[in-house]
Amino acid sequence: MAVDESGTLQEKQKRVFSKRIAPAMVQFAVFQLPSIAATVVLFGLYFMEFTWNPSTGQLNALLFAAKVHESLIIASLFNILHYHIRRGLLSADGVPFGYLTSSFQLNSPFYLLSSSFLAPLIKSRPASWSSAGLGILLVVTFVLAALAGASSGVAILPRQTWRPLSVAADMGLNSGSFQAFVVSPARDLYPSFVDLSTVPDACTPRLALDNASKDGCPFIHYQNPESTAYAWLKDIKTLPRTTNLAISYPELKSIAYLGTTNPRLDPGKIAPVAVATCPSARITGMLSEQAADWARFPQSYNPGRLFATVSDQGGARAPLKQPRVAIQCADIKGDNQNSSFPDLYSWSFDPGVYPKFILSMKKSFIDDAAASGKRFGFIDVQDQLPESIKASTAFWVNPYRVGICLIDARWVESNVWINPSETANVPQHTVPVDDAIGGQYQHDFDELITLDLSWLGILNASLQQSNNAGAYNYYNYNASNATHVFDFLAGHFHADGDLENRSDQANRDFQGQLAGALAVYLTDALSLVPFRYHAWSLESTQPHGPWRLTSNDENYSAYTSNRGYEYDHARVEVWHYHNTYAYTFGETTLILVWVVLLAHVLLVVVHWFTILINEEWSSGAWSQLGELMSLSMNSSPTQLLKNTGAGTGSWHTWRLKVFVREVESDGKVELVLVDTSDSDALKEVLGEKPKADRVYG
Repeated sequence: MAVDESGTLQEKQKRVFSKRIAPAMVQFAVFQLPSIAATVVLFGLYFMEFTWNPSTGQLNALLFAAKVHESLIIASLFNILHYHIRRGLLSADGVPFGYLTSSFQLNSPFYLLSSSFLAPLIKSRPASWSSAGLGILLVVTFVLAALAGASSGVAILPRQTWRPLSVAADMGLNSGSFQAFVVSPARDLYPSFVDLSTVPDACTPRLALDNASKDGCPFIHYQNPESTAYAWLKDIKTLPRTTNLAISYPELKSIAYLGTTNPRLDPGKIAPVAVATCPSARITGMLSEQAADWARFPQSYNPGRLFATVSDQGGARAPLKQPRVAIQCADIKGDNQNSSFPDLYSWSFDPGVYPKFILSMKKSFIDDAAASGKRFGFIDVQDQLPESIKASTAFWVNPYRVGICLIDARWVESNVWINPSETANVPQHTVPVDDAIGGQYQHDFDELITLDLSWLGILNASLQQSNNAGAYNYYNYNASNATHVFDFLAGHFHADGDLENRSDQANRDFQGQLAGALAVYLTDALSLVPFRYHAWSLESTQPHGPWRLTSNDENYSAYTSNRGYEYDHARVEVWHYHNTYAYTFGETTLILVWVVLLAHVLLVVVHWFTILINEEWSSGAWSQLGELMSLSMNSSPTQLLKNTGAGTGSWHTWRLKVFVREVESDGKVELVLVDTSDSDALKEVLGEKPKADRVYG
C-alpha cells in the first residue's frame, strides 16, 4: 500500500478473475479437497465397518474433529456459492441484488426467510436459466450448511454396538469346539406341519416309559409330576401379566409368557389370552456349548455375546425363527339355545389374538368329542372358521359351560444370543409376547404351524407316578389322581362346587389358566421339534468356516469340494460378538446423515466440472464482505436506491440486477445497479465487462 502526493492511501491493482489453470486448481484444492478427503475417509471407515474401543479422550477428540469437518464443509459451500455470484456479476445476466451478500450469510438461518432471498427467488426479472440456477444453488447450499454440523457430529462419532469378534480364531477357540449344522432342505428348519414324523419312533406309546431312547421325546420331562419342568405351574394363577418362566431339565431354559386372566390385573375386562415363546432347543444347545469356552477369551473382550445365525445356500444371512404359541378362548353356557339355530353353539371372540368374530359350530361336533367325559380335548376347526381366520388347532373345554380355545402357533423371526459372562447363562431372544394381542391380526409375515392331532395326542403321555393310578371322575377331578399329562395340567385349575353353576368369571379363569399352561407346554414341545441336520466341524483357523462334514454322508459330500451351493440348505452356527464402538450403516438417522454428506460431495464434483467447462475460470476478488462493501462505496451513486438508508422494504428493490463493469479507461471497476423490469434495460448497462487476468483498481 502506498500514499500519493495528496496523502491518499493507494491499494495495488488486482485481477478480478483469471482463466489460467493454476489459480483455479489452487483455489479448488484449498477450499474443496480438505472436506472431501475427510468425508471419503469417513465413508471408507463405514464401508469397512471399522471397529475400535476409543478412550474418553479420543471420543472428545472426535467431537473436535466433527466441528472441524463442519467448518470445512461450510468453507466449501461458501466457495462454490461465491464462485457463481462472482461469475454472475461479470456476466451478461448479472445477479439479483438480494443475492449479492448471500454467500456471507450461510450460517444465518434467517436469510432463507428474508425478503432479500424470497423476492428474486419467487419472481426474477427477466427470468433466465442463470437466475433460476443461482436460486436453486442458494437453497441447496443453505440446506447443506444448516445440516452440516449435525451430520458431521453423527457420522464421526462411532456407535456402541455388538460386532463380530474377528480375532476369535487367535484366541484358542478353534480347537474343534466350533460346529455348524446344515439343514437340507432349508424348509425343514421351520416345519409348517408338525405331526408324528417329527417325533422319534421311540416316543410312540407302545414303548416302555423307562426306555432310555425316549430322551428326544417332547414330553420326556413332563412325565414326572414332581419334575422341575412343572416349576411354573403352581404360580400360573398369580403370575404377572408378562414374565419369563425359568425351566430346568436339566439345562436352564427361559420361556416368555403372557397371560390376561389374573383377576388382580384384568378382572373380567380382557378375553382369556395366553402367549408363550422360546428359542429352539437345538439353537440354545449350540449357544450353551460355545458359552462354555468363553473363559478362554481375554477380559478385554468382555462383555461378550454369542449370537445364533442362519445363512442360506448362497451365504447370505437368513432369518432365525422360534415358535410362539398364542391361545384365545371364548365361553358360552352349555344350555345356550339359539332361537334361529338351536343345534349350534356360537362363540363371540373379542379382540385379542384375533379380531372380533363369531364362531358357530354344530353342538354334535363338540358333544361327540366330549362323550368320554373328559374336561377338554383337541379338535380341528379350520373348516368352521371364517376365511380370514387361521388356527393351528383348537381345544374345547368343560361340556357344562362349553368353551372353545383357538391355538395360533407360528414361527416368528428372532435374534437369539447368550451372555456367557453372566452368572446364569440363559439364552435370550427378542420376540415380544405382547405383539400377539391387541386386536391387530397381522401375522401374515409369520408362518403358521399346523399341529396335527396325532402329535398333540403324543404330548398327552402317561405319568410315571401318580397318587391315584385309578381313573378320575368328572366331579371329583384334581391333579393328584391324574394319569396323563393333560389331565395333570387341567387338574391344577379345578374349583370346588357345582361346576354347572360356576360363575362366568370363574369359568373364564379356568379357561385362561388352562390356556396358559398349554401355551407353555406346547411352546416347549415345539422348541424340541428336531430338524434334520448334518453337523460340520471347523477345518481351518477361521471361526466361521470353511467347514467339513463330521459324518460320511454321500448326499452332502459336494460341500467338501466347494460345490455345496448346488443344494438347497440352511446353515446354523454361532457367531462371537463383543460390545464395541463401530462405524456401521443401517440406522435411519445415519442414512439421512450420509445423504447430506454425499450430496455435498456430489455438489463439489459438479463444481469441478463447472470450472473445467468455464475454461478454468476462477476469481479471488471480493472474498470478504468488507471488500464487497469497498466496491460498492467506490462505485458511482445510483438513483435506484432512494429512501433505503434506513432499510429496504420493497421486494422490487431486491429484484434489481447488479453487475460489475469497467467504467473508466484507467481500469476502474464499479457495481452497476439496473432496473430489469424491462428486459431491454440490460442493453443499456454502461461499461465493458472486465477482462481475464487484467488488473483493476
